Amino acid sequence: MLTNLVVNAIHAMPDGGTVEISTRHAEQVPPPYVEGGTSSWMAIEVRDTGVGMDDATRERIFEPFFTTKQVGEGTGLGLSVTWGIVREHHGWIDVQSTLGHGSTFTVYLPIDTLVAPALAGVA
Repeated sequence: MLTNLVVNAIHAMPDGGTVEISTRHAEQVPPPYVEGGTSSWMAIEVRDTGVGMDDATRERIFEPFFTTKQVGEGTGLGLSVTWGIVREHHGWIDVQSTLGHGSTFTVYLPIDTLVAPALAGVA
């Protein structure tokens, strides 16, 4: 998931730029399609200074086979697969983008499902 977001960020900067990865704890109300009452999340942000996206593109980026790349340069499956992985872990992805100024993909994963398995063996 993280590799795919970073590779996409790099591709969004054909003339170079910066990719930043950061994490933080977030208290956030999830979107309606995210089940459960979790409000405590690990937020992983991948921010680039690339070309950004318009609203029409941003609305379609998680659709299978949708791509903005030239023929032969991508399948349009990367973000769709990334979305599926995050949803399988009961999280979601938020995307903020400004055309000409870059994008920020924030992956929210529930902390309770991240921490509980690690603590299972602790007595």
